[in-house]
Amino acid sequence: KQKAFVETYFKSGERTNLVLDFPHIEVVRKKEERRKLTGHTCKECEIYYAGLPEEERQKKLATCSRHRSRYIPPETPENFWEVGFPSTQMCVERGYIKEEFAPCPRPKRRQPYNVMFSPKGKEQKT
Repeated sequence: KQKAFVETYFKSGERTNLVLDFPHIEVVRKKEERRKLTGHTCKECEIYYAGLPEEERQKKLATCSRHRSRYIPPETPENFWEVGFPSTQMCVERGYIKEEFAPCPRPKRRQPYNVMFSPKGKEQKT
């Protein structure tokens, strides 16, 4: 039997040298490499760092930040983790529902329907 010839998409050296230059989440496995990454805060850590002066805060973030990444990820949108359905009033406050005081004009036909049969009350004349 003849074996099928399949060429790999990435050649052996191409995949290791691939550098992505757009914001993405990547796994950094070595401790020394993780220390090189920039530290940033989340909402909970921001409370901890709130009392520190800016210079000392930057030093703490560089040395012992829990959150480290090459690109700072965007924050979670407000109300993202609320599981239930919001009330109508809450939807109006958040801007999901627009309140219009004037009702939409009802579309009308330009020409009336053609009468194809007579109503039940009237008998047909033949």
